Amino acid sequence: MEPAIKLMPGVSKWDVRQKVWDYMEENNLANFPRPVHCRIPNFKGAYEVCSKIKNLDSFIRTREVKVDPDKPLEGVRLATLQARKILLVPTPRLRTGLFNKIVPPPGASKEVLRVCSTAQGVKDFSVPVGLDAKVHVDLVVVGSVAVSDKGWRIGKGEGFADLEYAMMVSMGAVDENTVVVTTVHDCQAEIQALLAQKGIGVLNSCSYLAEPTQLNADCTFFLSKSAHSGEIGPGSGEERYGQSPRGPGQITRRRAEQELLDIPEELMDDHDLTVDYILTPTQVIKTDCKRSKPQGIIWSKVDSEMMEKIPILKSLQFRERKAGKDVTLRDERLMEKKELQRLLVVRKPSGKGGNTAKIKTNPIEVTRNSEASEEQMESGCKMQLNAPSRVTAVYMGNIPHSLRVSELKIILRDHNALPLRLNWQGAQHRAFLDYKDEVTAEEAVTSLAGLSISGSMIRVELARSQRGNRSRSQTTEETSKQLLV
Repeated sequence: MEPAIKLMPGVSKWDVRQKVWDYMEENNLANFPRPVHCRIPNFKGAYEVCSKIKNLDSFIRTREVKVDPDKPLEGVRLATLQARKILLVPTPRLRTGLFNKIVPPPGASKEVLRVCSTAQGVKDFSVPVGLDAKVHVDLVVVGSVAVSDKGWRIGKGEGFADLEYAMMVSMGAVDENTVVVTTVHDCQAEIQALLAQKGIGVLNSCSYLAEPTQLNADCTFFLSKSAHSGEIGPGSGEERYGQSPRGPGQITRRRAEQELLDIPEELMDDHDLTVDYILTPTQVIKTDCKRSKPQGIIWSKVDSEMMEKIPILKSLQFRERKAGKDVTLRDERLMEKKELQRLLVVRKPSGKGGNTAKIKTNPIEVTRNSEASEEQMESGCKMQLNAPSRVTAVYMGNIPHSLRVSELKIILRDHNALPLRLNWQGAQHRAFLDYKDEVTAEEAVTSLAGLSISGSMIRVELARSQRGNRSRSQTTEETSKQLLV
């Protein structure tokens, strides 16, 4: 018997998202827009869940609230406006800045405030907030695809919530006391604890169900846990966690605790935003998350393409460079690394005496008795960074027929392998990814090595024409070295 949402060892963020999206679609747990795939799900009951934020001390005390523009957070935006607090909403895809401040017309009625909280209202009643504005956000509300009661969060894969928080850190708009809240359906928080063995099921939960939940006709999954006391089940000792009419009886508390699966911690990176509170239709969960939130923009994860799409990053990069911080971009680091490797001295023995042959490289000349310094190599590297580069293609094969191009883009983004262009050939179960140079393409191949999607092992390699070019280039380079020796 298959459990509702089952995580296996070795899962990726994409696997978690796909299972949650599939389960919500199959069980009709979401409202418009549908399907929920590649979205923050607008789960049924979202508007009612949003009203719970009014009872959080962090909401009551705050003056400025940043709320993501997702449809399921519309009720939070309305609650913020009704409480006469400052509502900040990120600009769409961060194209024109970081925040917009929602400014309702004077004397706005409840109906007008409701309109202001919608996507159209955000467009019609907002003014941009500049980087120099004195903003201090005490409460951040984000949407999620999946969450753990440890506070770990998985979004839809585009990384905007994580980046927005990092940018707020950079501009001093948040600090260690800023509280992060998310709203989800119970099933989005229940992926932590599903187990099926010999007809026995266990439903753990961030939602802490107080009564049995009938998932199908074969088995009732049961877990009772008090969110206040932290005690599991009635009584003490090895209480019964769940049983099946077909099963041998029960799973003990101790055994279940040993076998329950969670969102693996190794999926979480330094740039991932964690949450302090999870609001569901049945519970308000305080996570007591011990993992740090993003400490600022990690420039080594930002590339030139992202800089062009999000112009505000250039302003923040300029500020941090003036402050003496390392703001080298990801593709710049890769290029420098490749050039430094290429410029390293090739020293090999010649004859029985073990003498070292002299090899000249451009722009650095290395003799028998001297070696190029690191400073010289870096200088030579920088001289060639602006040299023209050739677009390099990567082949992806054995792609499942059910995968959509939008979903593939999310997977590539998760693996820091977004290409300049994507040539989608889904009918042939393949795609070609264009990268700006061979260095970036080889890095993408390495990042995607061992990738599995929906049980299919994906074949990832340089496209045939690129492999031929590389082989010819390597042969020429080796011949040149031999001539120099």
